[in-house]
Amino acid sequence: RPFVMYTGGIDPRKNIARLIEAWSKLPPDIRQSHQLALVCSVQPNERAVLEDAARKAGLAPGELAITGYVPEADLVHLYRICKLYVFPSLHGGFGLPALEAMRCGAPVIGAGNSSIPEVIGRADALFDATSADAIAASIGHVLRDGAFRADLARHGLRQAEKFTWQRSARTALEAIESL
Repeated sequence: RPFVMYTGGIDPRKNIARLIEAWSKLPPDIRQSHQLALVCSVQPNERAVLEDAARKAGLAPGELAITGYVPEADLVHLYRICKLYVFPSLHGGFGLPALEAMRCGAPVIGAGNSSIPEVIGRADALFDATSADAIAASIGHVLRDGAFRADLARHGLRQAEKFTWQRSARTALEAIESL
């Protein structure tokens, strides 16, 4: 069935337990017609923690898919077919998975902190990562509003063009030369 995707690390700053809690707060029709997919390398102890979080949140079997490691070619395909990509990180680096998802045409929403707002480039695609209710509201909005979802996907393709290795290298070189 259609799925909402997260890929990235599993450590606590990535906020996966809260994403699972947020999923549990979605209306039953959304949860029954979609799946939350955590697409990342997961050690057995991490998988047990995530599955326990899903049980505690009241998720039914099949609502959460934990894929484990996925080769890059398959990851690109998953970005392209996901209904929504969610990046709920509390803090971190640049937000490369969100950018990868946008470059592949996925509609993307994420936390309104760190560099994620700069990467996503839209205030209406951001949420408070400390609030499961806010995350759930944002996911629900995107899944229920096809026009908004399509607009996010179009925006993401345009936004991703702003971030290239060539542009990054030029910016770094200009900064070094100015010093």
